[in-house]
Amino acid sequence: MESNTSDHKNLKKLYDKGYGHFKNEEFNKTIEYCTKIIELDSTHYSAWYLLGKAYLKRGIKDSNNEDYYKAIESYRKIIDLNIKKSNLWHAWEGMVSVYEELGNDMKVKECHDKRKEAENEYIEYLTKPKYMSAGRNKWITAGAGSIDDFIKTFEALAKKFKQWKEWGIKLDPYSSTEDNYAEFYTHDMDVAIKANFMITLLGDDENMYLLKDTGKEVKEVKVPKELLEKHKN
Repeated sequence: MESNTSDHKNLKKLYDKGYGHFKNEEFNKTIEYCTKIIELDSTHYSAWYLLGKAYLKRGIKDSNNEDYYKAIESYRKIIDLNIKKSNLWHAWEGMVSVYEELGNDMKVKECHDKRKEAENEYIEYLTKPKYMSAGRNKWITAGAGSIDDFIKTFEALAKKFKQWKEWGIKLDPYSSTEDNYAEFYTHDMDVAIKANFMITLLGDDENMYLLKDTGKEVKEVKVPKELLEKHKN
C-alpha cells in the first residue's frame, strides 16, 4: 500500500482500491484499506461506511459473529462522530442489516426507528424554508489590546449565542465549522430579524433583506418595514 497518503487525492485512491476489493468480495483487503484511511483521517465517512459493509459481508461469508460486532462498531462510529449528518440514516440502515443477521429483533426495530427519524430530520431540513446567517469565526479578536478586550469579546459572544439558543436558532448541522464561517438558521422571520440576520443589497439603501433557503434555492427576501420598526423599539 502507498506510504504517501496525506492529501485528499491519495485518500481517494486508497478508497477506490478498497472499494474495488469489496466488489471482488476480497473483504480482508477492503478492511485493510479502510483501516489505513481511518488512521489518516478518523472522520472519513466513506471509509467507515465501507468498513462496516466489509465486516458485515465477511461475517455472513464466514458465519463470524465477531465481524458482525465490528460492523456495528464501524456504523456506530459514524453516528457518534456525527460524520456527514445528511447520510446518518445509512449508518442506521447498516446496523439494521447486522442485527437482522444476529436475529436481534428488538435492536432491528430500534435501529429502523432511528433510521427513519434521521431521514425525516434531513428531509425536513431540506424542504422547510429557513432564514440563514453566516457568522465569522476568524478575526473576532482583531484589534484587542489587552486580555480584558478578549474577555469582553467572548462574554459578548456567549451572551449572544445564549440568546439565540433561547430563540430557537440552530447551527446548520450540514455545514462545516472548520473554515472561517459558521452558518446559523431559523424558520421564523421574526426571530431572524431580532437576531440581526439582515443584509443590504448593493444599490438599495431603502430596504433590508434576509437570506431564505427554500430547499431549492437561496434568495433574498425583503423585510417588511413594520417588522423593522417593531424591533427598533
